Amino acid sequence: YPESAVVNAPVSELSVAYSEYLDKYVMLYTTTTGGIVLRTAEHPEGKWSNPRTLVSPALLGMYGPMMLPTSPALTGSGRDLYFNASQWSGYNVMLIRSRLQPGW
Repeated sequence: YPESAVVNAPVSELSVAYSEYLDKYVMLYTTTTGGIVLRTAEHPEGKWSNPRTLVSPALLGMYGPMMLPTSPALTGSGRDLYFNASQWSGYNVMLIRSRLQPGW
């Protein structure tokens, strides 16, 4: 099969899950500037929405956003999406909550 891009580069440390709350697939990834963005799509192969910044690039060194499968936004019990992310400075892992909005 011919290869085709699902999302244009550059992206790194991609995490994708289905959100019962949004009734869409949700993608998180790290940007080259150290921010974390979210995109949504009706199908896992796309077409993916424009990126929405969840963690500002001003918090440099953020990477590796991995969604927790028990997040209310994924299970349909609420709109909160929880994910782990790491930060280069001090090499810390953080639990981050983002409140998803209808229509994303």
